[in-house]
Amino acid sequence: MFIDSLRRLRRVFPGAVLLLLLLGFAGCANGPDQAGTVGGLTGRGGMERGKVLQDFRRDQEKRGQLPIWWRVGGHVEMKLKDDARRYRMELVGKRGDFFRMIVFGPFKNVVMSLTLGEEWLQLVNSSDHAILEVAADSRGMEALTGMAFNPAWMQPALMGCVGDLGEGVSVDGGVLSGVSGAGEKVWMDAVSGLLQRRSRQGVDGKNFLVDYVWPEASSRSGGQPLMPEQVDIRLDQDSKLTMYLKDWNFYSSRPDNFPDQERLPAFPILYPEIGDGIAP
Repeated sequence: MFIDSLRRLRRVFPGAVLLLLLLGFAGCANGPDQAGTVGGLTGRGGMERGKVLQDFRRDQEKRGQLPIWWRVGGHVEMKLKDDARRYRMELVGKRGDFFRMIVFGPFKNVVMSLTLGEEWLQLVNSSDHAILEVAADSRGMEALTGMAFNPAWMQPALMGCVGDLGEGVSVDGGVLSGVSGAGEKVWMDAVSGLLQRRSRQGVDGKNFLVDYVWPEASSRSGGQPLMPEQVDIRLDQDSKLTMYLKDWNFYSSRPDNFPDQERLPAFPILYPEIGDGIAP
């Protein structure tokens, strides 16, 4: 039944299952292309290591202090081989609890939503009138998307959160690089202290890679850290997901009209026995 449901989802809305499940909690790979260059971004002159690391830590501290409720609108574009699709979307979540992606059709109707919690992934397809629920681990992700990586990587990746790098960092030209306590490789602009690329390894040795585009510093408001306006995600060369994000909003308490984590359509729920309980 589960396989049939997946086939119906992909037939009705090709590519969307993969697209939806790529967005979840917070990650990716490839190092610098050459000395002083990361992802096509060239460093701008030598910088003092201690000052750069201090700026990075200050930025990370501000991100950790953001209100836990958040919402952002935008578009998502997925490229698989010769196929490219673009959808309007909204992302909402409560940090440390759940994350939901809502995808809209051409008439602003909701066609799919994906909720990622600490234990379950719930995919709702309005045309299929069913809810698929699988374990929130790399195997559950692979079952629904074909991409095996930990869904818990996604929310920090979207928000540019890394945590402390310790002292084991280096500056090469205008690029600061290091490894987080979780073993994730990161590269950042030594001038702004903002992430440029992050990399980690998923199951089967595949690299989960994230690249960032940031707005101008002049758009910073109220001491709030800059939030990404574009996030590119790849799992090796299998696929590329680009999110264009605008109008980030944060709330100290649950806003009115905010999607309820538990409120889902009255569709039958399918519980395929997928997920090994391990999210590498």
